[in-house]
Amino acid sequence: MLAHDVQRFAMRKHRKPHKTARLPAYIVEPDTIGTPKDELIVALAQLRVECAYPAPLESLSRRTVMRISGDLKKHYQRPNDPPCRLYSLSLSAISETLNGKRQRLTAFDWVASYVLSCLRHAVGQRLGRRDQGTTVLPDWRKIYALHAAEAVGDAVAVAEARRAYQLPQSQRDFLLAHGPYGEILLARAELGHPHARFRVAVLLACDPGQGGEAVALLLDVASTGHPLALDLLDACRDLPKGAGSGPDADGSLSQVAAQCAWGLARTARGHGADTHARAFFRGAARGGKREAVFELAKMVVTERDQELARWLAQLETEEGNGRHHASER
Repeated sequence: MLAHDVQRFAMRKHRKPHKTARLPAYIVEPDTIGTPKDELIVALAQLRVECAYPAPLESLSRRTVMRISGDLKKHYQRPNDPPCRLYSLSLSAISETLNGKRQRLTAFDWVASYVLSCLRHAVGQRLGRRDQGTTVLPDWRKIYALHAAEAVGDAVAVAEARRAYQLPQSQRDFLLAHGPYGEILLARAELGHPHARFRVAVLLACDPGQGGEAVALLLDVASTGHPLALDLLDACRDLPKGAGSGPDADGSLSQVAAQCAWGLARTARGHGADTHARAFFRGAARGGKREAVFELAKMVVTERDQELARWLAQLETEEGNGRHHASER
């Protein structure tokens, strides 16, 4: 199947209107691809989630976003690339926009103010992190332009905008091997969503030997200011590297990524997003996280054999027979 055929299939199979107001507190992304307006909301909602992390989402409440936006002009000059106006966001506008109650795509000036407010919070939570400021806006403008072109049915502009986010066929095939969520992740990654492209990079990095591709994608996502991509890049810089052996010479990168995937999997499962959890457990297992192998096995077995699933659960909680205890010898 050709690359554009896979993309068209995923969009046709999953495109349905969805109500972002019904998302759980963590805002696990919907399992369907919505309208361009819906999808822009997903990107903005996920940005707030990931700018709050590792603290709970409540630490970056909508009211906090409103408060931070009131000081944007004190910290940043009016952007010229792209030209836009920064202004204070009202709580009602934030709520109505993220809940999908606005009929049209919100203006880019609003998006820029919202993005900078979220990112400013994330920088404040990370000691020593440099504020990229308005330098992230050109990348967000491209994301916005793609959704805006989709909204008005401008096929030429959509095709042009999509080229920047097209993943290599090897990465597309890799994602599609991660089940239904892999399809959703692929569709959103090729819409430019930073959170989706970050997750693609995590899954790639879990696979020893794909560290170079993962780091390249992380660098691309980092240009949007995405805090978790920057966190993982910082972790990569601290890893020992063999001379001339590449970024994943000793498997350290895959181990770090596996721990990240493990966290994403557990969070997703905690909110009932089993297809999401399964994909990340698979990534963590590929990166050598032994607990992930067990969790993935339980998910697969539960679907096929309830009795065997109960036995696995017992093995997890019971102390193994025949273990040698040094203290008893």
